Amino acid sequence: MLIRPGDLLTTEGGDPDKLGRAALWNGEIEACVHQNHLFEVRSDRAQLSPI
Repeated sequence: MLIRPGDLLTTEGGDPDKLGRAALWNGEIEACVHQNHLFEVRSDRAQLSPI
C-alpha cells in the first residue's frame, strides 16, 4: 500500500525501547511503500486531523 502524506507510521515490535515509535509521513519520497514491520494509520481527514 502506498504511504500518503499525513499517514502515521508506527513500529510493530522489536526491542522494548523501540516498540510503538511513531512518525508522521510528509511525503519525502514519491510513491513509497512500507515494509511489514510498520503499521500505517490513515485517518478520515474530515473527522480527525493528524496535526
